[in-house]
Amino acid sequence: MLNLGQVDRRIQNWLDRVFPEYTKVFKNLEGRASLITLRKSPLLQDLVSLGASEIVSQWKNCGVMRTVGMKRAIRLVTVAEKSMGLNEGLASTKLELKALRFVRLMCKLVGELVFIHKKEVSVNGRYTLFRCEQLYK
Repeated sequence: MLNLGQVDRRIQNWLDRVFPEYTKVFKNLEGRASLITLRKSPLLQDLVSLGASEIVSQWKNCGVMRTVGMKRAIRLVTVAEKSMGLNEGLASTKLELKALRFVRLMCKLVGELVFIHKKEVSVNGRYTLFRCEQLYK
């Protein structure tokens, strides 16, 4: 069974193959603008074709107001143009990232359910310890 750390490492591996310079632009991969960028335009060609102004409008439409702006978008596009990332098999790499994002979401949801269930169990006093695998086989 996968845990959240394993999925995060797989996403980092994906970024290292597809867009190795991504962490030069976004230090925090969990940041809102970073997640929006990975969801809306994960490939280098997507970023270059959109341009900085369209990237900023995507961020603003998704609720990012103050943390990032035109400077960051220009830097992202510039880094994407010079990147040494993959240029072949783009459809499969895009699909791979979608699958990883889905698995990551599922791991987070399962973790939340286990946390809630542990709270219920401790309140009821029936069980004191159980494993995630036992609940969701």
